[in-house]
Amino acid sequence: MKKAAISLLALLIIIILIVIGAYVVYKSVFTLRGKGSLLVSRIYWLVGEKSVEEVDSGTVVTAVVVLYSPTGYSGYIEVKVRKDVTLFPDETVAVVKQYYTISKEAEVEVKVTFIAEYSLLTRGYHIEVVWSTGKYTMEPNYPPRLKVKP
Repeated sequence: MKKAAISLLALLIIIILIVIGAYVVYKSVFTLRGKGSLLVSRIYWLVGEKSVEEVDSGTVVTAVVVLYSPTGYSGYIEVKVRKDVTLFPDETVAVVKQYYTISKEAEVEVKVTFIAEYSLLTRGYHIEVVWSTGKYTMEPNYPPRLKVKP
């Protein structure tokens, strides 16, 4: 009986160590690292060279995100275009994740191109930006979110 309790305790310790190890690996591999601060300056949608707020289904759209750094920034920035789905979690349809070095008081423009698709459950598209010290999600109004017509 005592031997079974010791084996169970050893198994529990091994499981805890595996969970801690997995968490450390996750944090070191999958989190965005960087130094400095960022602000989302502007976001807009383009079809060709024209700025749009609404498009037909099947249109190729470029999301443009302008980021400003008052202090300078070095690190990964991830820009996601997300489909705004009614009653279900939003779906990421396009992603750019890249390392940037931005000078103090400078701007950088990130572009993500995708095909806008209409469905009965899709309200439109929005942008999410993630960096090491922050996150931005586009406000829930249309516009600035992109509407898609059938």
